[in-house]
Amino acid sequence: SDVNKAGKLCDSLLEIRKRDKCFEKIAENSQTPSLCANIQSNSKRDTCLMNFAIEGDYSVCPKVENQYLKKSCESLAALNS
Repeated sequence: SDVNKAGKLCDSLLEIRKRDKCFEKIAENSQTPSLCANIQSNSKRDTCLMNFAIEGDYSVCPKVENQYLKKSCESLAALNS
């Protein structure tokens, strides 16, 4: 699939910061939260996941590592259930 091709392209980037940004963009554009898992930086990964929570996909909440953000995610989920 195109998402897999794009993922391979991201993997080929040597600089971690660029690779993380690449995966974040693909996750966003393809609406595929599982791609956030490829992001090395914890804070960037959480940001990637929270983008989905803000859009109403609360399945990402358990994967958020930052406790403050996780609570925010769970609060959003509770408010909208």
